[in-house]
Amino acid sequence: MRGPRWQPDIDVRIRLVGTERDLTVPVVLMIHDDQLIATGQISVLQSEFGLEPFTVAGGQLSVADRIQVRFRVVAIAQERP
Repeated sequence: MRGPRWQPDIDVRIRLVGTERDLTVPVVLMIHDDQLIATGQISVLQSEFGLEPFTVAGGQLSVADRIQVRFRVVAIAQERP
């Protein structure tokens, strides 16, 4: 992690259809009682993972190669036995 505690950049590994990419993602961290919540978004190209963007009608209608992924991860502390 790099950056301030409340908005660090974290290193992640994304795997889609067998292809992995290492990326650095800025997140916002919130800590409430026994929960840590990380939210953020990342922009990736489907083609970087070997995916071909969806097209129909001979290419007249197509989905952009770049997609935005927004996420929210909630981690909850557990009591140790």
